[in-house]
Amino acid sequence: MRRILIVTFVLGVAACGGGGGGPSLTTGDVSGGGEDLSGEDIAVGDDAIGDLPAGLDAPFPDLPVGPDTPSVDVPGCLNGGGCDDGDPCTEDSCDPVDGCVHGSVSEAHCEDGNPCTDDVCEPWVGCVHGWNEGICDDGDGCTWGDRCRAGVCRGTLNETNSCAYAQMPSLGVCKKGAVSASAKAEALATVNQVRALSGLPAVTYDPGGDGEVQSAALIMASNGALSHFPPQNWSCWTQAGYDGAGSSNLHMSWSSAPLDPLPPSEAVVGFLVDWNVPSLGHRRWLLDPFLPAVSWGAAGGFSAADGDWPYVWAGVLQVMKDAAPDLSNLDLDFVACPVGDYPAEWFETDWYLSFSALVDKGAAWGNSDVSYGTAQITVTGPGGAMSVYDVSHSTEYYGLPNHLQWKVAGLQAGVTYSVSISGVKDGGQTLSYQYDFTLD
Repeated sequence: MRRILIVTFVLGVAACGGGGGGPSLTTGDVSGGGEDLSGEDIAVGDDAIGDLPAGLDAPFPDLPVGPDTPSVDVPGCLNGGGCDDGDPCTEDSCDPVDGCVHGSVSEAHCEDGNPCTDDVCEPWVGCVHGWNEGICDDGDGCTWGDRCRAGVCRGTLNETNSCAYAQMPSLGVCKKGAVSASAKAEALATVNQVRALSGLPAVTYDPGGDGEVQSAALIMASNGALSHFPPQNWSCWTQAGYDGAGSSNLHMSWSSAPLDPLPPSEAVVGFLVDWNVPSLGHRRWLLDPFLPAVSWGAAGGFSAADGDWPYVWAGVLQVMKDAAPDLSNLDLDFVACPVGDYPAEWFETDWYLSFSALVDKGAAWGNSDVSYGTAQITVTGPGGAMSVYDVSHSTEYYGLPNHLQWKVAGLQAGVTYSVSISGVKDGGQTLSYQYDFTLD
């Protein structure tokens, strides 16, 4: 019978004018020396028109009005007024008879080209691109089950060596190999799906880290163990592998029988859940607002280090990078998990909820003075306040250097809960936060 053991390891529109062609209207002294001229012909150029219809005692509205002509009521836009109603979801135009016309924009107006978003124009708001969970095609022949998640189309990598690796690693001769482009793409897409759920900006892939993460994966797999600081007496030790281990989230699976390569998405979601990792360090690195890029490496095979579990697979996601993105335009004051509509399979209801305040968008260290010593957490469901327990907080540098976590008894999928956090201190000010989440 095949047995599998899985462990993860963490490091601490313009107005139109009136007028146009046609004869000019000449007016003069119509008093006629006291004679009543009503009903007489009025000269218009070289032609004449007969009696005006009863009740029409002014020039026709669509004729140009000269400076000596009595004023005429015409649509505002014909007198130079604008037609912009301020609603981004209308096409504003000027009709010579009706005046301003505000028609709905076309369906293509908000189309963003992403099959994983439903594009609509919300009146007075503008284009809204809501996520969908439809079937899609990521264009990768090495993936199956392609579907939309958090606005990204991605399938699951086939568990075959040809799809997992560009070059096969070999543990016995310390050959690190290289992961495939498909594997890198899946790792990156899953990271960005996870981040999008919490309102965080997408990251890029950094090929500059490939050597370190692949060397680190080789060390872990060869020794059947995880360490952020592997000793030099470990098999296949290299400085590049050591550096990669110290700047990455580490994942390993053991099996008593040959083990196929795991899809990178499984490792990334494992980092997010962070089951049995009380510090939630993997999750916190994934949800670091200042994370600019990631790199992915993996290796597996037969390892003699463990007689009971000799077949191993190690995945390494580098999450510590020197450069930091510009967050000055990020409309986000906190990082929470779960928040909003959240995939139920990406959260364990009897594990920790987490929160970090983002008070300084200039640098990560500027968020280190946030204190949760007097914070109060309230979670409310349909039946009222829920039981909150196992509360703890820290300022360790796993991504943002402030962190609050807690558990809630009785959470269920398909139910919307409200979270309120008050009494958060930052310098001399007291902060409060509120948000909802639903496990879908």
